Amino acid sequence: MKRVLIVDDSQEDRTFLSDVLSQAGFTVEAPARPEMAPALARQRRPDAILLEISLPGGLDGFDLLRLFGRDPGLKGVPVLMITVKSEREDVTRALQLGARDYVIKPIDAVTIVARVENALGLNKTGDEESPDDSPDEVKVARQPTKAPPGTSEPPAPSNEQAN
Repeated sequence: MKRVLIVDDSQEDRTFLSDVLSQAGFTVEAPARPEMAPALARQRRPDAILLEISLPGGLDGFDLLRLFGRDPGLKGVPVLMITVKSEREDVTRALQLGARDYVIKPIDAVTIVARVENALGLNKTGDEESPDDSPDEVKVARQPTKAPPGTSEPPAPSNEQAN
């Protein structure tokens, strides 16, 4: 079972996110005090972290995001920012600091489960195959229908496949 660490100072948000993710099959840890998150993350190494930007005390979510990104034991753990902050500067800063996703509150249950599953590379079918590997997919090469300027005939067909 995948483990998710929730770092949010709001008891209401922690409870909501914990309930939703637990029902979706995740193991959830949500410390009541955000300053406990770094030690808990190092100790338990979650598969994903949900991180609020606005936190009380000395560290905010950006500070924790930076800290998680520099910790060798947490390299590769996707961090999803969850916040009411919708300003472009905040979104850009979080993504530049390494956040995998940025989710603006209020959050609905279906969306947060989908975002966490997406960050973890999970999908509903359990099929890890990418769409390009699907044997049923048919790719059609586009062929020009008009002659290029300065010529009287269309170019010879290409073996390249279109995307």
